[in-house]
Amino acid sequence: MVSVRTPRGGFSDGGFSQKVVSLTTYDMSVLSSLHMNPANKQNIERGAANIVARYFDSYIDAKARANPKSLHHVYEFDMAGDSNARLFKGQIKSTPAGAVISYRFIKAKKPNREGYPFENKASVMELGEPVVIRPKRKDFLQYKLDDGRFVRASMSVVENPGGDVAGNFANEVKSYTSNKAKTVLREFGYFEKINSAYKAKRKVVVPRINSGTMQNAKMQAEQDARMISVQAEAITGG
Repeated sequence: MVSVRTPRGGFSDGGFSQKVVSLTTYDMSVLSSLHMNPANKQNIERGAANIVARYFDSYIDAKARANPKSLHHVYEFDMAGDSNARLFKGQIKSTPAGAVISYRFIKAKKPNREGYPFENKASVMELGEPVVIRPKRKDFLQYKLDDGRFVRASMSVVENPGGDVAGNFANEVKSYTSNKAKTVLREFGYFEKINSAYKAKRKVVVPRINSGTMQNAKMQAEQDARMISVQAEAITGG
């Protein structure tokens, strides 16, 4: 028979139990801080919104090039689909419900083929309401007909500016955010990148816990969660 004498006071686990507790505390605190801390949550939400907005801009460019008639109004004249000629600009706002992407139209700078400027072409054509044109410097407007004759009028009304484009941009925004946003984030690997950042932080923490040099796992976790959230927004250019 072999007998084993246990040391007085029981077995010593070399601090194993405390190390497990510290690592568990770290893991739970990181996840909690990422999901519950308002500043961290906001950074992650804004990062996701930045990706969705960036992809949407390119998506609209591609659709405008493929079918200029449907979206020409949100670009400078004769430049549909050109990223440098966009007349729409996205902005991201943080709200209690999450990050919200909204778009505003900017004024056009390039004149039309006749040499006339139409600064508000995007907003006016998207709205689709008739446009009343009145003279600025004289008492009448003068138009040249196809046969070379000139006609005068005190005013002119364009019933359907831009053709059949009213509401097209707004519909694209609604459709994209409802149906494609999640796919975009998945294809970009956004949440995988956040998870990778967490794993990288954890890889540094484990040796410190094992060596007993980490004094406060919860505090370290909160600091790391903050850095992870900042990186999440930064990788999107936000």
